[in-house]
Amino acid sequence: MKTDAQGFALGSILACVSEGTFSDHALRAAADLANRFGSKLELIHGVQEPNLLTTRFDSSQVAAMEAEHVGRARTTILAHLAHSQHGIEVNGSPLEEHLHVVAGSPAKLVLDR
Repeated sequence: MKTDAQGFALGSILACVSEGTFSDHALRAAADLANRFGSKLELIHGVQEPNLLTTRFDSSQVAAMEAEHVGRARTTILAHLAHSQHGIEVNGSPLEEHLHVVAGSPAKLVLDR
């Protein structure tokens, strides 16, 4: 981990990502900071869980549907990042290696980190 002239350092950075323009700007800033300070960068994309209250499913069916939902969201956000953040690396590794797509409320996921 590097420090600046005043001794400031960042050990890790958490950034939320989505398909929006504001997220793109925040992601570039987070990647710049991580590269400048040699920080760990964790990218979170929260996916609202599907509403399954109106039907009856067993736990394995619910888990399979949630995994499929998260998988589709991961494919979508990776395509967006490939287009909007093409070529950006963090400490020598591509952004995809820093991405976690998780089911749950995006705000709660950040607070729980």
